[in-house]
Amino acid sequence: MNGLSLPALPKYAKVTITFFLLLIGLTYLVGVLNIYNKTKFTVQGAIENERGSEEKMIYPKEFGDLVSVTHTHLGGWAMMFMWILLFFMFSTYGPKLKAFLGVAGFCLPVLDAGGMWLTRFSATGFAYLLMVAGFLMATVFGLVLVLNLINLWWGKKPVPRPA
Repeated sequence: MNGLSLPALPKYAKVTITFFLLLIGLTYLVGVLNIYNKTKFTVQGAIENERGSEEKMIYPKEFGDLVSVTHTHLGGWAMMFMWILLFFMFSTYGPKLKAFLGVAGFCLPVLDAGGMWLTRFSATGFAYLLMVAGFLMATVFGLVLVLNLINLWWGKKPVPRPA
């Protein structure tokens, strides 16, 4: 991108970006731990988390609760993905990979949030959408984060083109 790339950054910038990526990665991991704590990564756990369970004394999510959770999560995911994808756009990876992961990074959170709503208010089978979208979203997030770190520290600096 106009001669600016992650591998070409000065060391102080690389260190700063590295610490940011590690902190945002830790933030995401804590979110995943929270989901595991609530659902044990099972379809039944996802259903109970949205629709409730009398025997486990879990209340079904009310409309207002889902609005609040969706608002917070979509905003958070958008910011988290925007930052890691912004760095990714300055990597030396190819444009097709950048485009694919960029689009996926912004579509998957919508599918994940939609899965919560559909599981709660439509059919329990949408818990599979919730789980698959969540898994793919975490995979894309982790992949972009790791690819950023690899390119930042071990990527080849692009050869400048003559003017």
